[in-house]
Amino acid sequence: TLFRSICVSNSAGSTEVVIGVIVLDRPGPPRHIHVDEVSADNISISWDPPEYDGGCHINNYIVEKRDTSTTTWEVVSATVARTSIKIARLTTGSEYQFRVCAESR
Repeated sequence: TLFRSICVSNSAGSTEVVIGVIVLDRPGPPRHIHVDEVSADNISISWDPPEYDGGCHINNYIVEKRDTSTTTWEVVSATVARTSIKIARLTTGSEYQFRVCAESR
């Protein structure tokens, strides 16, 4: 917490107060992404929370996938509350990349 002094004045007088400011940052990346299970059309992945939460509780994770034959990332879910997900409706024989990012309030 940083403390700052604020002084306000007008024709009626002035006053000064000290306020505490909490500086928040973006969380770091999730760590140790693991493939837990693979089947013909789905995959289960899990990860560890970021080492650095940016000074705020992690609300959820955003999971994206990309078919390696394209350059477009597609959001699988933007509201993953846990550190794992089962991603369904994959195409058999296709190759995918996945990425996960943490989101705080």
